Amino acid sequence: MKNMNLNESVRILLLVASVIIICILCATGLKLTKAGQSGVGSAAGQLTGMVSDYSDIDVSLYDGSIIKGSEVASLIKKAAGEGDCLAIEVLTLDGSTRAYNYRFDYGSLTVTQEGVETEPPKDNSQYGYINAAANFLGASYRNENGNIVCLRFEQQK
Repeated sequence: MKNMNLNESVRILLLVASVIIICILCATGLKLTKAGQSGVGSAAGQLTGMVSDYSDIDVSLYDGSIIKGSEVASLIKKAAGEGDCLAIEVLTLDGSTRAYNYRFDYGSLTVTQEGVETEPPKDNSQYGYINAAANFLGASYRNENGNIVCLRFEQQK
C-alpha cells in the first residue's frame, strides 16, 4: 500500500513539473513572437526605404556627381519631353540661375510650373547658356514623401 502512495506522489510531482515546463515554454514562445514582430516591422521599414531609393535610381545617380554640360542639357530635354515631375535648376559661372521643366520651392519642398523654361539656350551669348564642355556638380532634393523632385546643377570652375 505504501508503494502505491509513493507511486501517486511521483505521478503528481511529474504532472506539476510538466505543467511548469509547459508554462515556461509558452511564455518563451510568446516573447520570441513579439521580438520577431518588432524585427519584421523594422526590416519592413528598411525595405520600404530601399525601394524608394531604387525607384528614383535614374535621377539619384546625379546626386554628388560631376557631369558635362551636354548631359545636363540632354537631361533637361528628356525631362520636358517625357513630362517628368522633376525640377531642374542650373547655376552657371556667369551668375545665372535658371529653372527648367518645373520650379522647386525649397521652403515647402514642392514644385510648380510657373516661370520655367523647357529648353536650354543654344547660343553662348544668351543668359544662362549651358556650356556643353563645362563640368557641373549635381545635387538632388526630395519632397516629404522621399521622392526626388529637384536636381540642381552648379557649374564648376
